Amino acid sequence: MFGLVNDQALAKKALEGSGDAWERLVKKHEKNIYNYGLRMLGSPDQALDLLQETFFAVFRNLHQYDGVGSFSGWILKIASNRCIDLLRKRNPAAPKDDPDPAFEGLTETRLNPEETLHLSAEKNRLVQAMQKLPPEQAVILELKFFHGLTLDEVADHCGTSTNTVKSRFYSALKKMKIHLEAQNVA
Repeated sequence: MFGLVNDQALAKKALEGSGDAWERLVKKHEKNIYNYGLRMLGSPDQALDLLQETFFAVFRNLHQYDGVGSFSGWILKIASNRCIDLLRKRNPAAPKDDPDPAFEGLTETRLNPEETLHLSAEKNRLVQAMQKLPPEQAVILELKFFHGLTLDEVADHCGTSTNTVKSRFYSALKKMKIHLEAQNVA
């Protein structure tokens, strides 16, 4: 609750013209948005573009934040809308071979090198499979698995019904399974 009140106070001060309050808001949320962009877009450059576009939109629309929900949820919704726009513009046939730097350092230090290599390869396979999904499905998986939202919360976040989210979620899982099984055969 303290974080919510703190963000609300910072947002109010930023609206009143405090550069320091704006800078503190950006610093507090930029890593989360950048990592979201890396997972969804698979490229550090595109993640930076998303970060810039998101905070530009936040700055332009800060007066619309009503303080009812969490500020981080509001920013994430803006980021996910921008991300969907970027994914729609992207050529879906372009392969993504670069590993996702968002996962760097997430392995346990107790793993031996062989286990670490295997885990890294598995993460790369999952990220590549996720990037082949339609943007609406990829965002649902991102919010569910990386941000820990329930399907009801994802529906609220996306502005759609829970049944639509469930349908897209299970369809995305089915597509991921097919893609990953096809990789195992090849």
